Amino acid sequence: MDPLLQGFLERLEKESKKYPDLLPFFRCVFTFCYVFPISELNNVPDKTSFINILSNGKLLPRMRFIFDSLAVKEDTLIIDYLKETYWWWEAVHGVAKEGIDIYQLSYLYETLTRTQKKKTTGLFFTPQNQVHFICHFSLYKYLMFNNPLAIDQSLIHRIIFQGKISQKNQDIYKTFVNQLSSMSIIDPSCGTGLFLHEIIEIYSTIIFKIKNSISNYEYQQYFQKFLSNLYGFDIDPIHVILTKLVFLHHWITKVVSYESISVEEMRNFVKSIIDIKEENFLLVEEPSNLKYDLCIGNPPYIRHHNIDKKKIIAKLVTIPEYQSLFSGSNKQVDSKADLYFYFWIILMFKLNPNGVLGLILSRSWYSSRFLSPINSLLLEKYFNLDLILELPSEPWKKAEIITNIIIGHKVEHFDEVNSTTVLVWKKKLSELLKIDEPLSEYIDSVEQLRSTQLNDINIESFENNEYRMSRITNSHLFFSRDNTYRFPIMRIDYLTMAPFFLHHILLANKDKFCLLNHLGKLSLGSTTGANRYFYLSEDTVQTFSLSQEYLVPMTKSPKDFISLGIIAPQKSLYLLSIPSEVNIEKDVHLQHYLDSIKNNILSRPYFLNKSKSTWYRISKIQPKILIPNMTYLRSFVAYNTQELHVDKQWIGFWPDNPVWTEFLLGFMNSSLGVLLREIQGTRTLGLGSLKLSLSECQNLLVLDPRQMPDTTIHQIKECLQELIELPIPKIGEKTKYLKIQMKLDQLLCVDYLGLSPHFVDQIQQSIKFEVEWRLGKPIL
Repeated sequence: MDPLLQGFLERLEKESKKYPDLLPFFRCVFTFCYVFPISELNNVPDKTSFINILSNGKLLPRMRFIFDSLAVKEDTLIIDYLKETYWWWEAVHGVAKEGIDIYQLSYLYETLTRTQKKKTTGLFFTPQNQVHFICHFSLYKYLMFNNPLAIDQSLIHRIIFQGKISQKNQDIYKTFVNQLSSMSIIDPSCGTGLFLHEIIEIYSTIIFKIKNSISNYEYQQYFQKFLSNLYGFDIDPIHVILTKLVFLHHWITKVVSYESISVEEMRNFVKSIIDIKEENFLLVEEPSNLKYDLCIGNPPYIRHHNIDKKKIIAKLVTIPEYQSLFSGSNKQVDSKADLYFYFWIILMFKLNPNGVLGLILSRSWYSSRFLSPINSLLLEKYFNLDLILELPSEPWKKAEIITNIIIGHKVEHFDEVNSTTVLVWKKKLSELLKIDEPLSEYIDSVEQLRSTQLNDINIESFENNEYRMSRITNSHLFFSRDNTYRFPIMRIDYLTMAPFFLHHILLANKDKFCLLNHLGKLSLGSTTGANRYFYLSEDTVQTFSLSQEYLVPMTKSPKDFISLGIIAPQKSLYLLSIPSEVNIEKDVHLQHYLDSIKNNILSRPYFLNKSKSTWYRISKIQPKILIPNMTYLRSFVAYNTQELHVDKQWIGFWPDNPVWTEFLLGFMNSSLGVLLREIQGTRTLGLGSLKLSLSECQNLLVLDPRQMPDTTIHQIKECLQELIELPIPKIGEKTKYLKIQMKLDQLLCVDYLGLSPHFVDQIQQSIKFEVEWRLGKPIL
């Protein structure tokens, strides 16, 4: 073995005896050193400084600084030694005496891993609170859906979340032990084994309750059977070793005694029982009949341009369910799908009926327009969402993504659409560890948005300050306490759900109903699609409603509605449509409803000037040319809009990663649309950022400048120049995409279409303020 490493490990053991209070942490570091690159350990600090770092609690940042300063010549891994020798099992034998802090071990490994490697491999480990919540809640849901003895729900909850049950119910414990021992559980990207570790902890708590009523041999057989049904995959050999270490640690500490087990027995246990493979789950060949009861984990988030999609698609098309579902369909996984999306699809197909899936996924799983068609089909045919828990972004700041916990179960047939509970976590994430009651009783810690079909909403139970999100409407709905009018209105700032949840938003009450037009904000191009502005004047509103294809089933045409809008200055616009026969001025109930809606909206802290906010009557909403000020002009989309009674061809703009596909944030004239119809060629030519569709809004035409004559490129540039009045970067020979880029400090000249000068000034100041905020300096 490398002498430097040997000396380092010996020093750790020696110093740990001098500092017994630090012994568990020393053991953690000691174990970690077995699987870290040798080149990272060449310049460890001297003995005094190392002990000082440990004792003052600043080990992780200091070690990160030290290792980052090293010049790593090669990735020689200690794993290379482990493949040839088994002496490290003897070290495990010693480590087991004090126990291993699995989460500390994982966090240490992540901290010492360079940022670039994290981004290219998706190596971001999951915090303990989220692991705890996913494992407990997923297992609880599985036992709820697979409950042959019809055990009471509250009893299942107490067993899983609290491990509590009276002695008289020992038979129920044995039932659970038998059921859990036979479950097949997988973590497809197991990392250092955090999720599997938590599952083993839950099982250990349950089986311990019956330990005294069964023989030691039966106890070992139960535990061994359970561990043999746990599966894990990871492409990193270090992760595989650490996960095996987790299994071995549980086996030694919970089943056998470290005094009685030999190194050879540990070695055989790892070889024969532990099924953790150093393979890519997305590519591994498994029997088609191999299914899982529970799928948990945090799939790596790797952008689509860093993955080999051809091999993954080749695996995907071999799955019988996938073939039958998408045969003859044009709905396929979009080429822009990131790696985690393939995990979700394959895992969903690998579930047994009533199997549960609990994953941490990027918000783009349900907010990206290019993922919505296949998601819509999967959720309609195979999968039911039971919980979406929105997480704060703090745990993933370095990963720069927004995530949600997604828990659901696979169904054979949809007799009816089950409800989805959408929770927005408001407390510290550490509170996730303290949930020991059913979530329905934990409302004081979350802002609960109950999700169901509109016709199932129990309106009577709503309070004025409550709102509910529908699984199929993608909307927040506000309700008045008054029993006569309960028209929905959308709160723009908290849009989170996906295009594939979108359906008609309509509430009926006697002979009156209302149609909700969706609005957003126009801003500098937030990649989350959440910051958008709309403009309102005293007499007109320049706004853009839903694509009219969603209005076809309505019993009345849009012209039979009167539109009302309310705005909080420089913030958001709310639009409400009601039947035109309703007398707005004289209908007392409606006025009461409008007042309650207004008060509800204006009670939000982000509305600054409440005194100037009021409802405006909008006689006619007509699409106009309105170009937003964006950091990057990402996408152009052409639609046929005959139903809107405007020009047959018009171009709509939306920012990157929009929340609603059919929602258009700008309108341009038809010259570019006319030009498209003159372009001859294949249907998928591809101009990266410039996306244009044909008139029927069914086929997407993507133009690639490398496949077009210069005259055509010049024509397109002229059309765009005419529309946006900004210089377009010259297309070089090696330029892959035509990007229309605008500088942050360059405000776009906007045609404000007759708005009052005062209101235009407000808009300009709002845009200028946001630009300065993003730049961190004033714009001269």
